[in-house]
Amino acid sequence: MNTQQLKQLAVRLRALLEDAAVEIGHGQALDLSASLVGLRNWPEVQAFPQRVQAQELDLSATARLAYRLANKYNHEASSTELLQLLLPPADLRNASTPYIWPAGPEAGVYITTTQTAIDALVERYQEATDGAVFYAERAGMEHDAAINLGDDGLWSGGLERVPSGTLVVLGPIELDQQSWREASDRVEMACIRAESSGHRVAILFDTLLPAMVGADATVMLLNKGDDDLHENLVGTVGDDGNLQPGLVRQYSQPIKGATVTDTSALPKPVADQLKAVFTKKNRGIIALGSIEDVENHGTKIGEAVLALTEHLGLAARILPRHRSTMSKFDQVPAAVSQLPFLASIESAYAQGYRRFLIDPRYTKPEVLARFVDDSLFIACTYAATVEELAMCTVAANGRSPSLLPWLLAAVVVAPMQTSEGTEILTDVYIGVEDVHIDNAGHVFDFVARHRTIRIEDQFKALVDSGEIDIAVASDAGIGQRTIKRLARLFDAER
Repeated sequence: MNTQQLKQLAVRLRALLEDAAVEIGHGQALDLSASLVGLRNWPEVQAFPQRVQAQELDLSATARLAYRLANKYNHEASSTELLQLLLPPADLRNASTPYIWPAGPEAGVYITTTQTAIDALVERYQEATDGAVFYAERAGMEHDAAINLGDDGLWSGGLERVPSGTLVVLGPIELDQQSWREASDRVEMACIRAESSGHRVAILFDTLLPAMVGADATVMLLNKGDDDLHENLVGTVGDDGNLQPGLVRQYSQPIKGATVTDTSALPKPVADQLKAVFTKKNRGIIALGSIEDVENHGTKIGEAVLALTEHLGLAARILPRHRSTMSKFDQVPAAVSQLPFLASIESAYAQGYRRFLIDPRYTKPEVLARFVDDSLFIACTYAATVEELAMCTVAANGRSPSLLPWLLAAVVVAPMQTSEGTEILTDVYIGVEDVHIDNAGHVFDFVARHRTIRIEDQFKALVDSGEIDIAVASDAGIGQRTIKRLARLFDAER
């Protein structure tokens, strides 16, 4: 067997148990399928692929499953019965013609980026099948014949009993960093459904880059570790509703943006420290924060870091999430706006980019961990202190280890109005060699203790020189949390 076959068996197993009034989730079904190859759970399946390949779906395998079902779910079934239930009927195993719309296009997954194409497809399907029902998420629910896939979606056991050739409409599926993993899981499950049940699955993607959607979907599947699964991604949905074979699976050549040279957003002492860092290390995380009342915090100093790292590879900006007003992402410095704005780190890395401008609030630590030894992440976000910045960028998350050893530097800037004009206060941490801290609270304390430039020292100097009025600073407006905090601390110490 292989992991892909086990995933298909997990879907079938879940449907069989639902028929027996045993309700389990998709993750539990995957863990159950692991017993077929003598493993305890799905993580072990992923860890021991050779063990999986050495097993077959036979009576020995279903005997292990029967034992697991009896002990874990109090469900009795013989190994022979389970084997008969898990094997598809012979007529389905050997069938090549779909039951629904037999003269239509082949079963598989078809993709589009327009609602027009989905609506036209539904009309074409309805006409060809004399009004047959189909299963849909939001993208198809405006049509009378649509049956809502419900909360379980593609993982619903009921889809196992749907005739082959049935149309399933998914989406809209957003392609951005926050949604990438979930989107990958749904594309994978769509391919499993198409392969195991012979369905025609149409996916509507919501993406900034329609030309890349075929390559993005292919990368999602290849990153799942199954070299054959992407073969079920067979084509596109035309605007006329035709399911067309073939799609663009490869990215075009990566784009090199204009050379960035402006480092003026960083005070010279800070820029000098970062230059020293980049002479020693070229892979890791640079965390940048600001408290300015602007959209896309930190990108102004991100421009300066782009200039300091021009020699470290092609740069791309990563779309953190979808928002109601997407045009707000355009409010960035020119050097940032001219970067390719790609759907995810995974997509950008596959295209050859190695510097990534990201928002850490929407980037899972495990994603950074996968690529950090061969990439430079420039993490830009709102932050009042470097310790707060470190917490949202590299702190441990559950069982995931801290990425603090990969934090090359953290910089927070806080513009402050003084009697002499605007002063840029900075809080700076430079990475320490051989640091291993997993506890989130310890990360906070460690970064605070190891700052090379302390924002409170600069604030005190401005107060002592008479350039800052404590009363005015204490009443700083919205977005000036750092200034207000410093003013109150200073006032309390006097």
